[in-house]
Amino acid sequence: MEEFNSIYVFNLKGNQNTSDWKREGGKVFDAGAKIGVAITMLVKNPDSKEHGVVHYHDIGDYLSREDKLRLIRDFAINGDIDWQTIEPDKYGDWLNQRDDSFYEFAPLGITKRKPPYGMFTIWSAGLKTQRDPWAWGFSRSRVQGQMERLLTNMDAEIQAAKSEGRAIEYDPIRFSWTRRMEDAARKGERLVYNRDEVVMGSYRPFCKQWVYYDRVMNERTYQQPRLFPLAASGREKAERTYQQPNILSKITGKGGAEMTYQQGSLRCLENLCIVYTGGSAMSAMVTSNLPDLHFVGDSQCFPLYWYEEEQTGTTLFDENDYVAPGGQTSLFGDGATHTEKSYSRHDAITDETLKVFREVYPHAFPKRYKKDGGIELNKTDIFYYVYGILHSPEYRKRFESNLKKELPRIPLAADFARFSEAGRKFAHLHLDYETIDPWASIVEDGDSANPGRTVKMAFGKCKKDEEHPKGQDMSVLKVAESMTLRGIPLEAYEYVVNGRSAIGWLMDRYQVRKDKASGIINDPNDYSDDPRYIVDLVERVVTVSMETIAIVNELPALNEKTQPADWPAAWKVK
Repeated sequence: MEEFNSIYVFNLKGNQNTSDWKREGGKVFDAGAKIGVAITMLVKNPDSKEHGVVHYHDIGDYLSREDKLRLIRDFAINGDIDWQTIEPDKYGDWLNQRDDSFYEFAPLGITKRKPPYGMFTIWSAGLKTQRDPWAWGFSRSRVQGQMERLLTNMDAEIQAAKSEGRAIEYDPIRFSWTRRMEDAARKGERLVYNRDEVVMGSYRPFCKQWVYYDRVMNERTYQQPRLFPLAASGREKAERTYQQPNILSKITGKGGAEMTYQQGSLRCLENLCIVYTGGSAMSAMVTSNLPDLHFVGDSQCFPLYWYEEEQTGTTLFDENDYVAPGGQTSLFGDGATHTEKSYSRHDAITDETLKVFREVYPHAFPKRYKKDGGIELNKTDIFYYVYGILHSPEYRKRFESNLKKELPRIPLAADFARFSEAGRKFAHLHLDYETIDPWASIVEDGDSANPGRTVKMAFGKCKKDEEHPKGQDMSVLKVAESMTLRGIPLEAYEYVVNGRSAIGWLMDRYQVRKDKASGIINDPNDYSDDPRYIVDLVERVVTVSMETIAIVNELPALNEKTQPADWPAAWKVK
């Protein structure tokens, strides 16, 4: 705009990497392109009266490649193009311009772990292992075996390369080198396997898997060790039953909680996170497990709590506590001492946020006041309120352009209670999906007691027509070798997470996969000893989908309230 008189942008669309790819239409360069294509003409003309004027034309939605090429030919011949003049806004956006009312709302986050704070003091990207085929899997024992083999091989290779004065060998069947591992190799560091660091995680929507959770072997843990610290005492044996952490102090204050946990179990400490992704497939899901980086896209996790590590004493390790490569029996040597960890639990939502919401909503829950003697709303209510707002179709549509480019800001909706209660209902469905009642109208065609293995699910086949262009009957789903489900309501596919229906996520993740590089097989049939687990899971997720859609459709209008007088200065956009 500074250097040219006139700028012409002819948008041919065709982006296949978006959730709305059908609307983008055909690929202009056919099989050779998956991204959108535009023709841009930059004109310098000293005699022009224009300076930095942007002319824009969108070829249209749902057009085939042939339709687009025909229109280009017609425009080239007759020159009759309806150009739209674009005036960039103050943020520099040409298209999809932001709604300024968005900046009257409360920011979810401003800076992490230091003032100025938004509603949350901390948030984090999900766990990035950079070696998912090795570190994630449906079978805990397989993940343990894979990681022990990987660490043994890599540690031996590092030591051999160091002693022989050579470069490390790159063999994807035996090794998984990343930048962090290459740094360790250059320094000749030892890699140690800890069988106790395999915990349950949320890999994709409605898909839990086991993951090796380790600061060294995970390429990036981000803030996850503060959100989901690994509570595993060295004295605990891997084969023992997992137990809840011991709570050493009580809840303090009406809206806050600060607890101290002593390590004594092989699991992550308890938490809830709203996992959010923006962009064209804006989505949010809640999880109580360690989330992967791509749990719902490029995930940002806003927790209910965060944990602060404390040092509380020393513990003697016996020879079976750790198994290290090369026959070592202990990470620190037999009979060594190690400082045992404990954690203080803090609220992630700020006291300032609680104060604002209590001022704006002094009587948010009339029934609760009457029953419980006037207890005010608390931080957990606000957490679920945020989750409810992020599901609002009005919110998503009105602020779509904002949410593509920045973290959410949360409006002060007129009906706090309904959004908060809706958020609790969503959370129940999305957290407890493995125990939700199956959808009653689904008909099982097959062996109900022993449906067989699930290798790859497939839709039923039907005659191709306008309603079934691919010849697929989506009301029919072959789930396992001896089980086909019939009568799946098509409305269930309307519940979409990151561009894919919940049922679509099950079809994508619950199939036997073999990693090409390492040869590792990840088999969803290993997750549960129940032969009906995957069949029941599909039927339950249909219920989750239908009930989520019903709650979304009943959400009220935002009808947002104005800021109170003592609106935090840090929340204001300058």
